[in-house]
Amino acid sequence: MPTDRSMLVITNSGAGTADQEALDAALAVLRGAAEVEVAATSSPEEARGGPARRGRAGGRRRGR
Repeated sequence: MPTDRSMLVITNSGAGTADQEALDAALAVLRGAAEVEVAATSSPEEARGGPARRGRAGGRRRGR
């Protein structure tokens, strides 16, 4: 879907329950309205770096 909207979704499985099915459902809804980039983190430090990594190579990301 061509769109000029984009979103960064930061996930952190170490923060508690990681329900992949719920995440996939939420991402499907978001992707209906925007381009979505997912940054998977495992620590608060990585989560803080998520916005800085947006659009750069590297990091653990799942594309659209």
